[in-house]
Parts: sequence; structure tokens; C-alpha cells
Amino acid sequence: LTLCMTWKRCVFIYKSQFIQLLIFCCTINFTARTQQAQSIWNFLKRSGNC
Repeated sequence: LTLCMTWKRCVFIYKSQFIQLLIFCCTINFTARTQQAQSIWNFLKRSGNC
């Protein structure tokens, strides 16, 4: 869970192309209700990974 809870780590996972973790990250951000999670979700959505 902690792997994907911050923007920096989320971007690190994205840049490292760990697709399974990225999908896990997307799932967390999609279900989360915080502003930070929503902004990460939007970033991943724009990058075409969600």
C-alpha cells in the first residue's frame, strides 16, 4: 500500500515501468478520496496507463 501512496513514489514506479505496481497504484488512486490521490490518478490517466 505504501508503495503507491505518494506522488514521488508513484512517478518512480511509472518511470521504472513496473506495470503491475502501476496498475495497483492506479487502483488505489481511483478508489481514494484525497486530493493527492486524485492528482496522481489524473496524471496516470493522462499518461495513458489507466
